[in-house]
Amino acid sequence: MNLEELNVKAKRYMCISIILLVGFIMYFIGVQGVALGRMEFDSPVQLVGFLSNIVLTAMAVVANVNAILMFRLLRKSETPFQMAIVKKLRVISGLLIAFEPVQIVFCWIMNGLSPEIKTHSSLGGMVLIIGSVIACVSIAFEYGVVLQTQADETL
Repeated sequence: MNLEELNVKAKRYMCISIILLVGFIMYFIGVQGVALGRMEFDSPVQLVGFLSNIVLTAMAVVANVNAILMFRLLRKSETPFQMAIVKKLRVISGLLIAFEPVQIVFCWIMNGLSPEIKTHSSLGGMVLIIGSVIACVSIAFEYGVVLQTQADETL
């Protein structure tokens, strides 16, 4: 695979990330906006549920924006082994690792406020696993940065 093929793949993945970002924003404005228009926030559970949606959507949008910026860096550079890309991967992994615990904390708060309504929202730890895998990939990329620096100094 040559550099041109990698640039095409990076551009394709960047487009997919942009589509996902637009989808998140449309979902938040559309579905959450309609729900917000009908909500009267009579109970604290509704307010906590709304805040939960805002926080989790914001985390997903920030992770997606970082993915878009990372693919832009990949497309414009000659090597993927750069600290800027490692930092983007770490931000994405941190947000994905924090996603599930944040969601669980909001569920606990809603269950504590309204014991008769049991809410349980979990993705089964899959987001946590994906975030951990991306964290491992960021460590591998950081090692690649060190090797790239050493190779550049040797020449």
